[in-house]
Amino acid sequence: VSEADSAPPPQRWANRTPQDSEQLFRAMFMNAPICILIHDGETGEMLEANPTACVQYGYDSFESLKANFDRIWLEPPYSINDAIQWNIKAIEVGPQQFEWCYRHADGRLQWEWVHLSTLVMHGRVCILAMTVDITSEKQIRSALQASEARARAIVDASPVPFVLTNTQDDIVYLNSAFTRFFGYTLE
Repeated sequence: VSEADSAPPPQRWANRTPQDSEQLFRAMFMNAPICILIHDGETGEMLEANPTACVQYGYDSFESLKANFDRIWLEPPYSINDAIQWNIKAIEVGPQQFEWCYRHADGRLQWEWVHLSTLVMHGRVCILAMTVDITSEKQIRSALQASEARARAIVDASPVPFVLTNTQDDIVYLNSAFTRFFGYTLE
């Protein structure tokens, strides 16, 4: 192990040649398991997208993703104008994190978790967007909420008095039969 390899990361990075840094960045960018896009901070033009981004949006190359990028936008709050506002906020305020819905190349609506930050490339401010597909998690959460609503409706419609408590034995729910039978409410 050389002295440069055992140095703290900033010092190790400072010792790299520009070519080494470029190769390291390119390798991380191309092999990252998350979607990475780089946009011009002023115009919004897509400058780069890694292979994961192309796959996530449903395209087979950066060129086809860039050519079809206008097709992913939805109505507010997921429109191109809303995306521009998030970019401005990242530039003026700092990093931003949020959930975003977009149209996949095949027409499906997909959800992603987005982290926006800025970086300077070739002397110009750019937006670094890193995203992760959360469509499955959103679908699971929605299915769970629907299931809980059905269970609540069944319990509430039951003629049998029902009480639900939390782990500290605090009463958190009384069905209408309980209220009618005993005259108690949660208030």
